[in-house]
Formats: sequence, C-alpha cells, structure tokens
Amino acid sequence: MCPSSGTITGAITAANVVAGSMAPQQLAAGELAEVIAAIRAGAAYANVHTNLSPGGEIRGQVRASSR
Repeated sequence: MCPSSGTITGAITAANVVAGSMAPQQLAAGELAEVIAAIRAGAAYANVHTNLSPGGEIRGQVRASSR
C-alpha cells in the first residue's frame, strides 16, 4: 500500500543539474530552464537508488509549489 503524500522543500539551482550517466535524461549539465519546464509540465520525478535496489527504491513526483 502506498503511504500518504508528503512535502519536501528546497531550492534547485543550475549547479544541481548534472549530466546523467545511467538514464537517457536528455539534459546537459546546468540546463536549469529545461528542468523547470519539466517540473511545470508534470514530467519530473525523484528516484532514490540504493545498493539493495539499484533500479530505484522509492520514487516521487516533483511539483512546483503554488506560491
């Protein structure tokens, strides 16, 4: 069963956008505008990988705040 939703806050800067090595993310390092566009389009998510679950242990959608 899926747990209830939660909120994590923070700031994303161009320095946080790094080139991927495993996924075909189609973003180059520093492309912050493209990341923001993906978040606003509902196409962004965070996926946590661990040694036990290298394919991803937990995943959640990333959405822009309504502020």
